[in-house]
Amino acid sequence: MKTFFTCLCVMGISSLFGQTIIFQQNFNASNTVSDYIGSPPSTNQFNHIGASTGVGINCTVVNGKLKLSKPSTTSVGFTRNTNFASTPTVMAFIFTISVSDNSVADVNSGKLYIGQNLSTNFSFPENADTYARLYFNISATTNSFQLRDIRNDNTSTTFTGETLIHWVLNNSGSSITYLAPDNSLATLANDKADVWANRSIIFNDVNVQSPTVNMEDMKFLLNDGNASFTFDNMVIQEGNINLPVELTKLATKPTPNSIFVNWQTASETNNDYFAVEHSLDAKTYNPLGQIKGHGTKLTTSQYTYEHTTPSVGSNYYRLKQVDFDGTFTYSPIISVDFDGKKKGITLLSNITDAFLQVDSDRDIAVDYTLVDMMGRVVKRGQISGNSTLDISALQANFYALRFETGEIFKVLKY
Repeated sequence: MKTFFTCLCVMGISSLFGQTIIFQQNFNASNTVSDYIGSPPSTNQFNHIGASTGVGINCTVVNGKLKLSKPSTTSVGFTRNTNFASTPTVMAFIFTISVSDNSVADVNSGKLYIGQNLSTNFSFPENADTYARLYFNISATTNSFQLRDIRNDNTSTTFTGETLIHWVLNNSGSSITYLAPDNSLATLANDKADVWANRSIIFNDVNVQSPTVNMEDMKFLLNDGNASFTFDNMVIQEGNINLPVELTKLATKPTPNSIFVNWQTASETNNDYFAVEHSLDAKTYNPLGQIKGHGTKLTTSQYTYEHTTPSVGSNYYRLKQVDFDGTFTYSPIISVDFDGKKKGITLLSNITDAFLQVDSDRDIAVDYTLVDMMGRVVKRGQISGNSTLDISALQANFYALRFETGEIFKVLKY
């Protein structure tokens, strides 16, 4: 039995794991650290960001990133100990991290905790209050660090520069399946953790510290060694992340006489069929037809439905996915304008680390802009026919790709 769609579609992108976001911060709103602290904090604020007394200690926001610097024997860190809106039983903690100003190796320099009753002071949380912890070693080579799984005595290879971390924690009582950063389906046993760096698994199914502790708070301490740690694009997601039907693409393609609805699944469980539904006002939907599902399948499947009688103007579509037991769920809504002559623009993939492939059937060049989460234009230009947009120089983040013809695509650069 399925509980939801996980969908990365052209009109709206879900999180990587298809979960509810309970904390998110990209440090682009202000250059003032205190703006990211609240009492009580909002869903994107901390209870504390600061340092103990000492000379040369810094907590700053530089270029839209939080930088914590520790050049002496004192400590610096951040804490969120106002409980999340709901207590997760499955959590994905996603962030980018880089290390600088280091020249002497030090083990367990930085320490990241998930647990309960975590204080805002600079003492180590008790194991009895720690569900899981992830440590960071600094090396003698500047900008280089290692991940440290102290609970299981594991140390990663060395990373240099900004690194994207996915820390997945399971306290649900049973094994889960989730969409991993390398686009594979990964499984995680109960009270275990996976740690990914960029697209590679680093620690696989490792033991957590204290399985009976709730995942309510987070805390980071930098209290050993001399270095600066920089954080960005922090997202904490919660929810059951089993993926019975994982919808990785949903798009429309207008032709002069019809509209094609195309979708792709990466995996299916107990999937009886898809019903394609149509609306003219995004409120009242009517069924157009059904496409048989593949039951249970862990490999990619492609589907297409042709709507031969669309109306002039805006047409809205959604998928109703139905299990063999009759339970169902809906996909996000996708829309397209139709005039009988207009041709379409298709984004072949909206999750990438370097390039976006755009397919346009239009006869003339079309202007586009790529904007970040704050609405700032980071790239602009024109496309015609099949085009490749290079976004390798951009930071890992969510962006919106907008065309002058009205199409808007949500993009994830990792």
